[in-house]
Amino acid sequence: MTKCKIVLADDHVLSRQGLKKLIEENDSLEVIGEAGDGLELLDVLDQTVPDLIILDRMLPNLSCIEICRRIRRNKNTRNIPVIMLTARSEESDKIRELDTGADDYITKDSSFDYILVRIEALLRRVDSFSAMGGKSSPESQTSTGDLRLDTDRCEAFWKDQKVELTLTHYWMLAALAEKPGAIKRTVGLMNAANIVVEPNTIVAHVKAIRAAFKALDGDFDCIKTERGKGY
Repeated sequence: MTKCKIVLADDHVLSRQGLKKLIEENDSLEVIGEAGDGLELLDVLDQTVPDLIILDRMLPNLSCIEICRRIRRNKNTRNIPVIMLTARSEESDKIRELDTGADDYITKDSSFDYILVRIEALLRRVDSFSAMGGKSSPESQTSTGDLRLDTDRCEAFWKDQKVELTLTHYWMLAALAEKPGAIKRTVGLMNAANIVVEPNTIVAHVKAIRAAFKALDGDFDCIKTERGKGY
């Protein structure tokens, strides 16, 4: 069985070792490289090409924004999924920074089952993209007005333009689009995205989703807030 190769970057040695131990208890996963700061991570990526990168948001020496920018500029790493590791106390800040180029984020106190869901979903997206040669299968497409969702690759398109969304945001959007006009409560969005967070964090997520659409269409106004009820 081919294992998923992971590079893990965290400046807290005990945290990194603990996550590595959890990862390698799964027979399908393997940590092939570790780093304690941003420059060391880039050196590791010069020597090996993993299937997935797990990156601490607060690595020293280089900001997470610059690290992701360099990963996306490098032809050998530009398509590798990146999961950002964050502390729960940083939750609101990290949501605003999801334009770093990371595909998703997890909090450091997450259960490993939760982490595994993220890893598996991102790898399925990469596998689907590779298998179709960059094209989507008609069976994976669903449309609602100007919105098109690719369920295999967890991608969204607005007026035929790709919307840059993290995995978490794609899952929330898909839940909102499932029944247009119906109210989706906060707990429903949490369940859809496989997360347990404070309600104000869901508010920040929805703002980030809206911002991603507005970057393509300044008149976008299709996600309404029903005060005290949901979206």
